[in-house]
Amino acid sequence: MIQLTRAQKQVRKAARDFAKGEFDRETAREAEKTGQFPEDTFRRAAELGFVGLQLPEADAGGGMGLVEAVLLAETLCAMDCSLGQAVCDAGHGAECIARFGNPAQKERYLPPILEGRGGVAVAFREADRGISSLPAATASPDGDGWILNGTKHFVSGASRAGILLTLAAMPAGTHETAAAGMFIADAGTQGIRITDEGRHLGGNLLGGAEVAFNGVRLPPDGLLGKPGGGLAQLDAYHTERRILLAGQALGLAQGAMARAVSYVRQRVQFSRKIGAFAVTRHKIADMAARLDTARAVVYAAATAFDAGRADGRGAAVAKLTAAAAAIAISDEAIQLHGGYGYMREYDVERYYREAKALSLTAGAPGDLRDIIGSAVIGKLK
Repeated sequence: MIQLTRAQKQVRKAARDFAKGEFDRETAREAEKTGQFPEDTFRRAAELGFVGLQLPEADAGGGMGLVEAVLLAETLCAMDCSLGQAVCDAGHGAECIARFGNPAQKERYLPPILEGRGGVAVAFREADRGISSLPAATASPDGDGWILNGTKHFVSGASRAGILLTLAAMPAGTHETAAAGMFIADAGTQGIRITDEGRHLGGNLLGGAEVAFNGVRLPPDGLLGKPGGGLAQLDAYHTERRILLAGQALGLAQGAMARAVSYVRQRVQFSRKIGAFAVTRHKIADMAARLDTARAVVYAAATAFDAGRADGRGAAVAKLTAAAAAIAISDEAIQLHGGYGYMREYDVERYYREAKALSLTAGAPGDLRDIIGSAVIGKLK
């Protein structure tokens, strides 16, 4: 376990104080049920510098590191799984602009997102395509600009987004190493159609949508980075994103365990608090051990990222480990609650749903195992 600096402890305290003042349990449950994004809460989080905490100050970010961003995500999601994830995820995609954009793109797009005045959505997923494979969507040259065509699925936050990021294949000859490019488009551009995909198991405060690009014309600065750099940019995005999601998973696990501990301290069976029974204590011990193990892995991955030593394998291990811990711990929390665990009056069922949904985001467990296994085995002759 890393020793937190004073600044890191202050980030955690600020996040806890914010959540205590902003995260109302009844409001969270109703918002999750209706899919109503907490715009006011997100805006106040942005005012405190929580959005883009790990991005450079020169780009309107918080100027801190990924460790601090993980601590923020962990703390907010422990306080409330749905509201915490919504606040953490509503600005995600800004890192692509900060990491790959040119000065003009950063100046135009980043301030509204990081100040809580605008939304962004990442449209990278396609049906029947691997998470790092060449997309079926295409970007064709149009004078100095581009024409986008294709359909993306499971786009979180598309309904409130002012800008969309997407990945598209580029024709041979556009650049000698061309394969795909990462593009940025105003959501209101002619030819973009956003269709709500309905309620999901979790992540309903941001929702999911299908985004279709039908002959969408983009100017030259609609391309982020160099032509043909899209897949490398996607891999870099996934590395950072997975560590941040792993931080959220730590919070989900912590929150579910805290609610289970509170319950077993109060629930009486056979004239004794159920927390006094050895079988209950052993279950809590296993939950704590899982969480401690996952936290060590995630903090190590975030520390490596800040030191410039991050890689896809380490990020995949962090997310795989933390997401599995969140699912297992929230599942056990439901079991400890007995029949009450399945009722909406208790939060643990919501923690389980959010944990399961998070495990499928930015790489399902099978995808992550492919990455880790390939890195360990290496190339086969």
